[in-house]
Order: sequence, then C-alpha cells, then structure tokens
Amino acid sequence: MSAVADAEEKTFGHHSVNRIDGDDIMRAFTFAAALGVLLAIAPRTFAAEAQTYLLLDYATPAAGQDAAYAAWLDDQRVPNMLRAAGMVNAQLFILADVQNRPRQAGVAANIPQPAKYLTVYTLNTRDIAAALDSMRARYKPSGDAPKLSASYNYVFRAITPIVQAKSPANPETGAQNDYELLVFANTKPGRDDDFNKEYNEDHAPGVAVSRGFVNWRRFVLNAEQLDDTPTNKYLALYGIRTANLASVYDDMRKRRMDTPKEQLAAAAAAREKSAYEYTTDYSESYKLTGVMRAPASSQRK
Repeated sequence: MSAVADAEEKTFGHHSVNRIDGDDIMRAFTFAAALGVLLAIAPRTFAAEAQTYLLLDYATPAAGQDAAYAAWLDDQRVPNMLRAAGMVNAQLFILADVQNRPRQAGVAANIPQPAKYLTVYTLNTRDIAAALDSMRARYKPSGDAPKLSASYNYVFRAITPIVQAKSPANPETGAQNDYELLVFANTKPGRDDDFNKEYNEDHAPGVAVSRGFVNWRRFVLNAEQLDDTPTNKYLALYGIRTANLASVYDDMRKRRMDTPKEQLAAAAAAREKSAYEYTTDYSESYKLTGVMRAPASSQRK
C-alpha cells in the first residue's frame, strides 16, 4: 500500500483530503524517484524487438574421428549449446557432394576451405551480447571432445524475413533432401544501401526462381563474434529441396546459357555498375541431416 493510502484521512464537506507527514513525503519522493529510474532505463532494456541471429559452427574431424564427432555433437555439444539464452534450434548439416561453384582463386587464400560439418544455431533475442556470453560459457570443448583438424564459427543477424521462392513446381518423385546454399558476399566501399536494395529486389529473387529452390533469407555480420570473423559482411541462405542437387545447379547454369546475348550484355554492363563486390564472394552447399530444438527455458528472450 502506498504512503498516500496510509495517511490519515479528514473530511471537509464533500471532499476527502489526505494528511501526509514528513516521513510520508520522503517515502513518496523515494517511490517517485525509483519509478523515474525504471522508466528511464526501460527503453534501453526492453523496447528493442527481438531479432534473429545465426551461429554458424563449422568443424572437420581429424582422420578417423567422424563417428566420435557425431556422437559428441549429438550427446554433448548441441544439447549443451541449446541451453544458452535465446536459443531456438540447431540444424545439423554435412558438406554436400555437389557444390554450385568452386572457391574463386582470388579469395581462396583469405577464407577456410568448406568444413565437412556445419551446425546452424538459430537464436531469437533482444540481447545478443548476453546470449554470446551464455554461449561462450558452453562452447569450450570438454576433455573427451574428438580431435578436429578445422573448427571456426561466425555470427550473423537477419536483415530480411524468410522469402518464399517463386520457382516452378518440382517434377521430381521419390525421396528428396533439404539443402542450404550459403552465399557470402561483400559490397563495394560505401555502397551498402545500394547493395542491399539490389540484392533484395533483384539478385536473390533471380537466383531463387530456379527449380528446387524453396526460400531465401539474408543476414549481415554481427558486430560481436563468438570467436572468429569471416572475410565477408553479408550472407544469403537459399533453401533447396531436391533428390538431385546437381540437376538444380545445372538448371541454374542452363537458364544463364539460354539468356539472349543482348540481355547478357546488358547484365554485364549492369554488373560493372553494381554495388556487389563479385571478386570476393563465395558459396558452399550443405545437406541437412537433423534438427534439434532448444528447451523452452532457453527460448525466453
């Protein structure tokens, strides 16, 4: 009950008046000051919308360690990481047998070769710094962790919603697999706005019209990382569902080959003016092998 409600009440005609002594006044001012502090900090703490982030966790086990790595990943690493604040789920991937295109010679020295395994952790949080602290406490491998010949990770923040692809109906029959095509890209200096407009309105939708494409979504490199920092600032994820990944990529190339020369010439001219830094982009394809969801307590934002 408030200090005002505790004060002795006197009646004058039809009006009620509360008599407040000095201690009541001090308590009232203390309450008002505390309320003011809460109101002042509330926008900084709670006003921001929760955002979606991805932790891309790559690994290549040492020779003969694949079975041990798979068991450790399923039984220890992923369940432990999914208890970190903000976690939603973890998608487990293995490097696809077919790649859209090999690493470009100009960037091969600046980026690691594709790891054999990729775990994509999805987070939804208003406080990525706190979420990263929570992950760091869980990320260090235990003493019985398998030996790895390569291990690195990146954190990206979503900058578009998931966009459904406008691809033709897939005529394939039988069992199909889910894949992710990851495309890492940079913008020319000072042209991020142009780059994002171009990518969102033209480039990504143009890629996702090919048969087998399901959806796409774009991300930007988060300012704070868990461990490593990639060379490229932007990431586009393309979901693909197919029984034959090679045929999907063949169709993509065929669409380009079937494009009239006049259109190709116009595209080449546009490319020269584009904000897209084509000399540093690269892609990699991974096949989905499993999904694990975070406990409800971790999903609190």
